[in-house]
Amino acid sequence: MPEENKLLEGEQEKNSDVFKAHDSWLKKFFPLLLAILVIAVFVIITFAYAGKKEKEVPKIEPPTTKKGKIFSVGSEWTYRYGESSTLTVKIEEEKKVNSQNVFVYSATSSEGGNPMKLLEKHDEKGLFIVGAETKDASVTFTPPIVSFKYPLKVGEEWKTTYTRSDQAQIKFVSEAKVMDYKKIKVPAGTFECYRIDHKTYMENAPENVAFSTDWYSPKVGIVMQISKAPHGGVIIKELVNYKIKEAKEKH
Repeated sequence: MPEENKLLEGEQEKNSDVFKAHDSWLKKFFPLLLAILVIAVFVIITFAYAGKKEKEVPKIEPPTTKKGKIFSVGSEWTYRYGESSTLTVKIEEEKKVNSQNVFVYSATSSEGGNPMKLLEKHDEKGLFIVGAETKDASVTFTPPIVSFKYPLKVGEEWKTTYTRSDQAQIKFVSEAKVMDYKKIKVPAGTFECYRIDHKTYMENAPENVAFSTDWYSPKVGIVMQISKAPHGGVIIKELVNYKIKEAKEKH
């Protein structure tokens, strides 16, 4: 019996030590556990509230634009890109190319280099790139590349398979799709724009793709552009200022 009592007392002492250790652990870590619990509850409530508030923010209903402004000679846009570079785009003149009336857009960079000119047909049907010129060379596209066409609405898409006058044996493909409609903030202001994604590639080498995204305002033109060449970096251009001259409607 004395031995059994000693064993019982030993077990009681062990249990007492366990309870004391557990009690000591609780006293030591209880403030931390409580803090974690409070933070977790706060995070859950915050996210629940944030989700509720987000649903209450009014969204822009994507419209269908049947017709936008047709920009004419004298219109000018200045974009910034890189750390401190600018690109100025001007409509210099209107002329005929392959029996089509086109506007001549000049593009001049603050970094210098040979200025480039784009030949674009802009009318009530949309914007079509007819060709390009530099001081030393020129090229035309057959048929003209569809940059966008009216009516403009989210989900619309176009595809142009074309040849270049300087590489008539090669077929190129240009695909475009209207992905979104939202407000875009740039140095020139805040504008409601369509997001139009483009990709261009040679028909026999579709893996080498040039991508670009235009944020286009029917009232102002391209507000922001993000472009990436097949083996190059990403270039972001943002509108800094602009001057619009609208073409007169031809009857």
